[in-house]
Amino acid sequence: MQPLFRFFSAVDNAIYRVERWLCLSLLGAMCVAVFLDVVHRVWSTEGKIDKLFASVFSPSVAPWLALAFYAAVSTALIFAAFRTRKSTSHYSSGRTWAFSLAITAGIGLFIRTFLWLAPNGLVWAQTFALCAMLWVGFLGASMAAHGNSHLTLEIMEFVWKGKVKANIGRAGALAAAAFTGTLGYLCFLHVVFHYRGFVESDGVSGRFEGFEAPRYVVYAVLPLTMWLMTLRYVGHAISPPPEPTHEDLAKKLDPLEPA
Repeated sequence: MQPLFRFFSAVDNAIYRVERWLCLSLLGAMCVAVFLDVVHRVWSTEGKIDKLFASVFSPSVAPWLALAFYAAVSTALIFAAFRTRKSTSHYSSGRTWAFSLAITAGIGLFIRTFLWLAPNGLVWAQTFALCAMLWVGFLGASMAAHGNSHLTLEIMEFVWKGKVKANIGRAGALAAAAFTGTLGYLCFLHVVFHYRGFVESDGVSGRFEGFEAPRYVVYAVLPLTMWLMTLRYVGHAISPPPEPTHEDLAKKLDPLEPA
């Protein structure tokens, strides 16, 4: 049985690495999409500073003065960040001002380029972020099941004694497997429902608004992760007990206290 357990453990570890890569990739993509969406929302419309300058100065001068104000504030903040950072290398004031101006110019160029490339913004960003959050959340739950690090009722280990106590963890793993297996089946029915709607409408319905991904594709992560958690809990239930640690052996070899 040991070679079989080692084989399934290697497969489980490989799946875990794929899950970890997916989580990191989706989390990074989600953060970038939301960040760019916020940049577009902020800089594609007039803010309070722009309206303040427009109410004081003429329309031909106000936009340039507002831009100069933004550049001055950005440069000052970057300069303060350089001067207050904890580092062994220090630059002169002139060089620090030059770095600050260059970074401000780079930020401004990036914003203008992005607004030119995406004049209508990223209308799909918010929906995509929610879909990615769904995947990250359930992949994270599956990864926690891999390490058997979900919350448990540890008090049960103190209630039972003897041989029964050794099987409490196995019983809990089997109960969790039954729960996740049932929940995975219900999630599967949910995915089938959206898939049928997508097929019957020839792909017209069954999609998210803004982010044109089929709903059944996004929701497919629910039964997959639930059933993967089921297999992992079954593995925790039938796996051999862990090898005793040095602390366990030391406790067993401790001499009995004299009466």
